[in-house]
Amino acid sequence: MNDHRQSKNISSLVAELGFFVSRSGKLHKVSSMDEYGNYVRLLTKCGQCIAVRNSRRSKAARWIRNGWMRQICKGCKIKSGELSRFKTGH
Repeated sequence: MNDHRQSKNISSLVAELGFFVSRSGKLHKVSSMDEYGNYVRLLTKCGQCIAVRNSRRSKAARWIRNGWMRQICKGCKIKSGELSRFKTGH
């Protein structure tokens, strides 16, 4: 069965939750997002600028949908209430 969230790409998932999981599994809080072509540029609260392909089946999209992460970015200062919102889903 296809979940309705699986049809969402990274830009819509990040816009909905406000979080992004990097390749290393680190959870970042997103302050702004710009779409250009097939790519999305994310500016995080810690000041990093991350450019990713706007995909539905990527590792980052799967991790965001499932609420997975390895660690939390200390620079983004994510509170426990926000973290529980990320873990429980949409």
